[in-house]
Amino acid sequence: MKNEWYDFMEAIVLEEVKKLEWYAVFEKVTQIINYVWVNFSSLLGWELAELKFKLSWYKYFLSDFVGELQRLSRFYSLDIESQCNNIILEESDRVRKLLGKISWIEREEIKDRAKDSLYNLSCKQLLYENYYYKYKVKMSAIDDVITTITQRISDLKRQMDNWI
Repeated sequence: MKNEWYDFMEAIVLEEVKKLEWYAVFEKVTQIINYVWVNFSSLLGWELAELKFKLSWYKYFLSDFVGELQRLSRFYSLDIESQCNNIILEESDRVRKLLGKISWIEREEIKDRAKDSLYNLSCKQLLYENYYYKYKVKMSAIDDVITTITQRISDLKRQMDNWI
């Protein structure tokens, strides 16, 4: 049941991520990288320079997207912590009024119930965190592509110098 619910939550969070304005930019970056991959050895220096500029610009723009994912992940994490603490305090007070005191086992049971009651929010937080790291790695891959393009431009320039 929880795996199905996690999959359901993942679909919801993915739709929320796709609604962020930056998601479309990552799609453009993917298209550029695929184009470079297929045509790498046949691209001319000016074409490579133009693609490098576009990737650099998109990377600059996408840093906000990655920051937003991190912010959302952190927001949900703090919200979970706050709600969990509130639930624990309320339940502890309720048990204290009934029994007069709370045992260590009861305290742990209250914590477990509080965490279980926030499962949906925990899934959402975890998914935003996963997307944050996923896109952070993609940003790193963009750096690698830019470096490779720079090396190819340098190699083409060296070939031109040797040809002249």
